[in-house]
Amino acid sequence: MKNQILSISLLIFILAGCAVDSNENPYKGIVFGDLNELPDFQNYKFTGGTVADGDYTFSSYIDTLTSRRLVVHSRSIEIDGGKQMEYELLDLLYLDPLPENQYISHGSCELNEEWNKLIVVVYEFELTEYYTNIIKAWKIDESTRKFVEFPIEGIRCYNDGYGT
Repeated sequence: MKNQILSISLLIFILAGCAVDSNENPYKGIVFGDLNELPDFQNYKFTGGTVADGDYTFSSYIDTLTSRRLVVHSRSIEIDGGKQMEYELLDLLYLDPLPENQYISHGSCELNEEWNKLIVVVYEFELTEYYTNIIKAWKIDESTRKFVEFPIEGIRCYNDGYGT
């Protein structure tokens, strides 16, 4: 019954296509080693991750069945004296499938030319050193550790593949 309730809740959040309100987020506080261990995330494939701030991380996933995107904000937890790593789930950001020329960036963006690793964006690909065509942005609220929508003005993200 509990798994059915979690599955129904997840479906509602997915259909909403936005950040999950952590006050209602049934996954907040869950500790996991690999997101795919959790029943509702078995179809998600890891596509990249970054350290956002100290022990806090962002990880990106794509649902292999629907192409929906998921950005997970979590806190790293060392287990067994640092020999293993697990993560406490803090917040989720669900995104509808992106057009072919749009991508997610986290950990490599600047706000007004200062690095800000707490920003997550959807950008349109450009053959430039910095992506400036930002479609939408979110930032982690440091007091609540939740995704909040954020204005796109002044944001640019480094193109890690530029010049290669």
